[in-house]
Parts: sequence; C-alpha cells; structure tokens
Amino acid sequence: MADFLNHLRIFVRVVEAGSFTAVAKENDSTAAQISRAVSSLEEELQAVVLHRTTRHLSVTDVGARFYERAKAILGELDNAADEARNATQKPSGRIRVHSAPGL
Repeated sequence: MADFLNHLRIFVRVVEAGSFTAVAKENDSTAAQISRAVSSLEEELQAVVLHRTTRHLSVTDVGARFYERAKAILGELDNAADEARNATQKPSGRIRVHSAPGL
C-alpha cells in the first residue's frame, strides 16, 4: 500500500509538472525512476494514464479522470494526517475550574 500511495503522489506531481525530469529533480531521483513508478501504477490500475513519447508527455482520458480523484484523495489524506498530528499538540475542549468563593 505504501508503494501505491507513493506512486500515486508521483503520478499527481508528473501531471502537474508536465515532466518526469522536473519531478525527478524535486525528489532527488532520476527520470527513469519516476517513469518506473508511473508504470508500476499503470500496472496496478491495468490502465494507461500517460502517453509518452521522446518529446511529449500527455495525460490520457482515463489518466485525467484518475488524476482529479487522486488529487482529491491525497488532499483529504494529508488533511487527516495533519489533523491527527495537531490533535496531540493543541488542547481543546471545556475547562472547569473549582476554587474557593473568595477568589
């Protein structure tokens, strides 16, 4: 599952950046590794999400629909993780203080 999520994040970044090379630079990786991650995702999905040529990269119709859903899912996942992290850092709720009547 961790590989799938990583490949999903890479796919979303490739679509947004429009290039394997740009995403490779962001991830301190190679374009070939980024391409393999997208290929692994395509194998998992059993669908082609990107058309690749030596000079051009384009999103397929299936890839465009998948990108929109994947981007929303990753956004929700990131929000849930942030919320969970912040839950232990920010106190919340009602505080009741009992004291002597003279205070």
